[in-house]
Amino acid sequence: MWLKIKKTFLNSPPLNLSIYNEIDKNFNSLIEKLIKELNTKENRLKLDGRKIDIIIPQNFGKTVYEYATNEEKEYYTKNGYSDALGNFSIYKENNLIYYKLIINHIVFKDLSYLSTITHEFTHSIDFSEYIKKYGNPNDMNKFQKNKNFYFEFYLWTEFNAKKNGLLRYQKELDKDNLKLSICIEDFKNEINIQNNRISKLYTLVHFLARCYVCNKVGYPFNIDIDLNLFLKSKFGLNIFLIQETIEKINSFKDFEKDKTELRYFLNSNQFIF
Repeated sequence: MWLKIKKTFLNSPPLNLSIYNEIDKNFNSLIEKLIKELNTKENRLKLDGRKIDIIIPQNFGKTVYEYATNEEKEYYTKNGYSDALGNFSIYKENNLIYYKLIINHIVFKDLSYLSTITHEFTHSIDFSEYIKKYGNPNDMNKFQKNKNFYFEFYLWTEFNAKKNGLLRYQKELDKDNLKLSICIEDFKNEINIQNNRISKLYTLVHFLARCYVCNKVGYPFNIDIDLNLFLKSKFGLNIFLIQETIEKINSFKDFEKDKTELRYFLNSNQFIF
């Protein structure tokens, strides 16, 4: 049975957010405390007119499938349900757009929920601004997405969400003088088994976000010669221009300014969407 909690936060416009928790009512207090941090005036303005549902289901993969696009459902049917930690879905009902932040309950076993929920919430903000400018990407065909810089946006918002999630997670680790880890071999192995360009770039921007956070919070990560050669062999000679460009995009406004530059470096590496 679902446990639903709806919070109306003060100040205008209010954050329209509900929690649907099928697992453990104790999770709600953790979520609410984190949402209070994220419930800034700037974020409320960007999310005005949007409905956000945070869902903690018994069956994560099945719930992700339920809110997936037809294209995504085809993928899950072929490859099996998602076993990720979180998922962001745009769901349209009666011409209204809802954001479904589906959270795998395993993240509540430790502090991972801080990173995962912040990550998915960041997507809500980024996609709100994208939709205001270009429209719902779920209603676009491939040509329209290309015209509207959707694929570049998709990679940037993944970097941005990963970055924000890890920054929040590191903030908690700092209390015990702990630091994020980077497993280079896991990153290389994941890249090597992927044959889809988008999947490779998705993995890359998550890795770059982790490197960025480590350097940002005072735990420098230096790319050695072997990793340098690996990155260039997989992503081309301009890999570090991709890194430099995506790191300087801190908002959708920045994305609009630098989207053409980001597209150029991605395409110059022969990653044509």
